[in-house]
Amino acid sequence: MTLNGVRSNHRLVVASALVALLLIVSRKSHAPRSHVAAAAAANVLRRRRSHHRGAIRIHDTCTMIRGGQSGDNPLELDGAAPIEPTPNADDGIDYESSISMDIAADAAEPPRNLTFSATKPFDGSVEDPDGIPTRFMQMKKDNREEAKESFEAHLEWRKEHGIDNILSQPHPRFDVCKALVPAYFAGRDQSNNVVFVQRPAAIDFKMMNDNNSSIEELLRHYMYTMEYCWNILEPGPPEGVMTSVVDMKGMRFRMMKNQEYIGFGKKFVSMMSNNYPGRSYKTLIINAPTWFHALYKIFKPLLRESTRQKIAILKAGEDQDTALKLCLGDALPNELVSKTDEPTQKKPGERYFFPVSKSDDCEPGPNSLVEYEMRKFCINQLVAHNETIEAVQ
Repeated sequence: MTLNGVRSNHRLVVASALVALLLIVSRKSHAPRSHVAAAAAANVLRRRRSHHRGAIRIHDTCTMIRGGQSGDNPLELDGAAPIEPTPNADDGIDYESSISMDIAADAAEPPRNLTFSATKPFDGSVEDPDGIPTRFMQMKKDNREEAKESFEAHLEWRKEHGIDNILSQPHPRFDVCKALVPAYFAGRDQSNNVVFVQRPAAIDFKMMNDNNSSIEELLRHYMYTMEYCWNILEPGPPEGVMTSVVDMKGMRFRMMKNQEYIGFGKKFVSMMSNNYPGRSYKTLIINAPTWFHALYKIFKPLLRESTRQKIAILKAGEDQDTALKLCLGDALPNELVSKTDEPTQKKPGERYFFPVSKSDDCEPGPNSLVEYEMRKFCINQLVAHNETIEAVQ
């Protein structure tokens, strides 16, 4: 085999691994449908208290974004090439200190029970003879033995990492972790589901070293984030689902050779798949480079129809912007809108964003109202434990 042939095979293997990592996240069932009447009533209350009020629900249009019943996804587009991430200049101001003081002054909330177990009302566990939530049964296609084994493993995972009490514990490195992995809750989509945006190409390993952080710390931050999502932000009933936006902006093939990057991706996907099944509403993979788009078409026939319907592969351009607006509505961050002029790529070690000090300054994106409230929640716990949030180095 020639040298070019070896390189070609290596690229295919590495790219295939990335496709597998991203698709595992979407291989989850919808939330259980038991107790429909009670769940529907609770859902009405949840919609009323949502930050997103009065929006026109374009349900039929959003359904299109899940893909057709067969054939190619109508939104797998051949638009413009991916664009680079927008930088944020570090002007030397100690944002963390001033912002934390402002939020802490407004953080006097009455204490509440912040211990959450693996099961919830209306999750099907009460009716199940083995106490298994419906999401775990659906994950294993109603194979009781496999579902029981998976749920027992989940309980062990919660015990090992202290998940039941993670929200009551101080998280002084909250800002550090947010700076290293710029994932955020943008708001709610047109169907009132939580929108979670991830930018895998923006993981900053230089900043990780500068702040003496580790993969394990970042994974624990994700645990904290997911527990906040499903117990504070979206407690149910019914059990909520999430619209995920995976922004491939800045993704380069050479990044697939970074063992730290691949290692983090594998651990993250494994954690999410094994411990938070049934939480996916749809997954939008945006700014997809050509090589990813082509590989997905190869893997697509191997996926279940229900999985294919949840995934849309989009390329930067007007069609992608239209699809995002239809699905996300007012929760569409401006940074996800395709730009005519490509901004300069963020340099390693530079901050992706700085948190805002007032809720009036919130907007969809890294500084959404949801993110502001989560940071405020974190600071509440730090104040209760006589600790302060650490600054990013």
